[in-house]
Amino acid sequence: GWDPSTLAPTPSDEAIRAEFRRVRELGFNMVKLCLFVPTKRVFEIADEEGMFLWLELPMWHQLADDHLHQQAKIEYAEILAAVHHHPSIIIYSLGCELGAHMADAALLDHLNTLARRTTCGAMICDNSGSGEAYSGLTFDFADFSDYHFYCDLHYFTPLVDHFQRDWRPARPWIFGEFCYSDDYRQPDELADEAGSRPWWRDLLGVGGGIHRWAYRDQEQRIRELDLPFDDKTLMTISRRQSFVVRKATLEMVRTRRGMGGYVITGLRDTPVSTSGVFDDLGRPKFDLQAFQMFNADAVLSLEQGRARVWRNGDRPAYRDRFNFRAQQAVSLRIILAHTQRAWPGGDLHWQLFAPDGHLHTKATVPVAGFGADTSPHEVARLEWIVPTVSVAEQWELVVDLPDLTANRWPLWFYPVLPEWPDNLRIYDPVGCLSDFAGGQRVDQLGGTNDLYLTSVFTPDVSSFVADGGRVILLQDGPGGLPVVDTDFWGESIALLYDHPILDSFPHRGFADMQFYHLAPEYGFDTASLTNHLPEGVVALPVIQRLNARVFTLADYLIELQFGSGRMLASTLHLRGEAGDQVSTIENNIAGNFLLYQAAQYLTSR
Repeated sequence: GWDPSTLAPTPSDEAIRAEFRRVRELGFNMVKLCLFVPTKRVFEIADEEGMFLWLELPMWHQLADDHLHQQAKIEYAEILAAVHHHPSIIIYSLGCELGAHMADAALLDHLNTLARRTTCGAMICDNSGSGEAYSGLTFDFADFSDYHFYCDLHYFTPLVDHFQRDWRPARPWIFGEFCYSDDYRQPDELADEAGSRPWWRDLLGVGGGIHRWAYRDQEQRIRELDLPFDDKTLMTISRRQSFVVRKATLEMVRTRRGMGGYVITGLRDTPVSTSGVFDDLGRPKFDLQAFQMFNADAVLSLEQGRARVWRNGDRPAYRDRFNFRAQQAVSLRIILAHTQRAWPGGDLHWQLFAPDGHLHTKATVPVAGFGADTSPHEVARLEWIVPTVSVAEQWELVVDLPDLTANRWPLWFYPVLPEWPDNLRIYDPVGCLSDFAGGQRVDQLGGTNDLYLTSVFTPDVSSFVADGGRVILLQDGPGGLPVVDTDFWGESIALLYDHPILDSFPHRGFADMQFYHLAPEYGFDTASLTNHLPEGVVALPVIQRLNARVFTLADYLIELQFGSGRMLASTLHLRGEAGDQVSTIENNIAGNFLLYQAAQYLTSR
């Protein structure tokens, strides 16, 4: 529904067809008309092109009063009368994210009855996103479950588990919106034909403002940040990170039984969102063939078995599917999700490639055919011993079911680490590092020849560093240095700097799944960080977070030099433990390795 040239979009027939075909090239078979009723040609051409439509009727975040009740009944009846005959419409939703005081049971009951009496052959949902998720109705008038999960990757599976209701009658689960990841738009590409700034760049959004969307001031804010990344580089790394988010999320969906579909947020970038699969100029952001690997009728996903651990009783012991130590035994499962009714079977081929492209391991696994059951199921178990590596490396796993589907994943292999430095001391007065097995535990800071790992930043720690000490600070929340709430994936762009610590940490310039179990809840507030440190502090960012909507910075890992000492401060979840992240530094393979590199760096300085 967004067209920068007009407030009432009336695209040509050619434009409508072209958009439907570009959507299909990415593997989609449906477009959701989100709170928007387009011109009738959109419906007619969808019928001709065989493109399914989800028509969401326009009710969202309004206050329910007598006028709304009366007007909604009139308008909904007129809209449904105008469009119900189109076979392309396979889903209707009567509103979006309707919480308390937005739509009551009587209104939704009336509109639901109206929709069911005036349409046929389509599924109906009264409240896309559900009432229970937005403090609205605790029941619904729906043919399927519909949730809008906008979350960091490591919270997706816990959210699905939390909202699963096995005691309710079985019905499909279709995500009406989800799987967003903002990226960075290049302002210099957006000049209109006359070479001037597009008018829509000055929009701030209804109910929003500069504190939520600062695209209006993007150029000025980026200049003030003085980043060592130009606009094109920021766009490139952000889109690579966005691809990781889309791939990981959709693969997680396809491993779940009962999932009936999903709608990606969103189709095209807008003045208040850069989360489209097409950019402001209508260009696809992702390689079509790569996107279809996880967005098609048949999809292969990477999984593994489950484990538990005894910690005052049984608890889930989440595992890392992407980071492994040398000589570790790997056991991964390949899950096939499909929508076709039958497949005769065939051979699955898998290959493991070294960083230089050399084929290290390959094998063939026979896969039995299947009939009418389209539930996801395990088709192969891949097992091998991680090779001995002297440095951390990114490898690649490629899996292929010929004539059906294929997929590939990066994997990260790490060397077995030597002993922690002899001079490592653990200063942990609040007990946050109780699971860390290395170093000697002390009750107070001592000589400056020792390296201290601590969970607190106090005046004593500050004085110790100023006097020439070396400290690694793992701060997990407010208190100590100033922090801001952050996500890691959805509205964030991870910036990886040229720093000796990252020279040994495998990455290709952007955040990939090696960061899954490191993703934090907080970042140091870059703008005010130095105000809480001694005068003359030198701050060297290692890993930063650029807010993709308001263009502010936060630090996940930063080197701070003041006095005659140095401190590495981090908010990364080296201990994991959020969502389905692993628990303990020892089990966080990427985090453990990164911490060791930090210790080695400070020991050598």
